[in-house]
Amino acid sequence: PFLGALAASAGCGALPSAPSIGLRAMGLSFRNDLGNAAGLDKDGTLLDFNYALGAGYAVVGTVLSDPHSGNLFDFLGGLWRGNAWTPLPSSGGALNSLGLPSKGVEPALRNIAAFRERHGVPPQRAEHGRPAGDGGASFPVGVSIMGHPAHSDPADKLEGVLRCVRLCLPLADFIEIN
Repeated sequence: PFLGALAASAGCGALPSAPSIGLRAMGLSFRNDLGNAAGLDKDGTLLDFNYALGAGYAVVGTVLSDPHSGNLFDFLGGLWRGNAWTPLPSSGGALNSLGLPSKGVEPALRNIAAFRERHGVPPQRAEHGRPAGDGGASFPVGVSIMGHPAHSDPADKLEGVLRCVRLCLPLADFIEIN
């Protein structure tokens, strides 16, 4: 929520153009080698923000085949219920007990499609990769997927992963299986 509000208030279009050093790897073109890992942008709502900041790529997710609330805990004597994120000040780290909250694969893909339309960033295909350093087209968007944690049957988990792969292939430049 904080980064989404920051992105909205920043008027992402007002930021200067990011320098492009143009990299190519695994058939994809990247404008640079700095991007985000899975978990920062759970459903693709921060793609505009990452793009405007000059990131070279983005990973959306981890997304699941169906919505999942993640691990919910009561806070402040039950006044608030949410996912746990515990800072560890002496180490500079944190414990993540979010439990893979996800709105599901479809909302993430709608956000990716809308981002691509707004910025003219088409999906890249390894066999039709664009040359490195060509601006927006060099911004790969990956999707991290995983079997649904609420599915106890391994066959159901696998089917969820395969469903996500099938749905993501037309829009994702790469897929990460978590």
